[in-house]
Amino acid sequence: MKPAGKEGKPLRAVSRIPRRPPGMERIPLSGVQMQMWFLDQLVPGSPAYHIPRALRLTGELDVDLLARAITDVVRRHEILRTAYVYADGAPWQVVTPAAIDDAGIGPFETVPADGVSDDLLRRYLRMWPPEVGELS
Repeated sequence: MKPAGKEGKPLRAVSRIPRRPPGMERIPLSGVQMQMWFLDQLVPGSPAYHIPRALRLTGELDVDLLARAITDVVRRHEILRTAYVYADGAPWQVVTPAAIDDAGIGPFETVPADGVSDDLLRRYLRMWPPEVGELS
């Protein structure tokens, strides 16, 4: 018996995304990336595609472990290390190499749970432009 999806239909096999060939430094943009690049040409530096979040964590935070976890995610996902460049009359994606020991993040700061009031957090979230969307 084959496993079934939501509608009772058999699940289809998912093909793997092929790896980028070694030495391929410039990669054409996908359709969605081309849209993002075009919109950035119209409104340079727009935060429209940024998704900022604020989290309130309770308990002990192992800052070193958090930094290593984020570094590992950035290392594994090229899209988080991808920039768009314009060269030879077209936009391209360029993937920066993965850092071995650090993703250029931090330093992290911790604040005692009673050090940030809900009011202060709300004021901070209101600083974002309306086009970013609702953050709270």
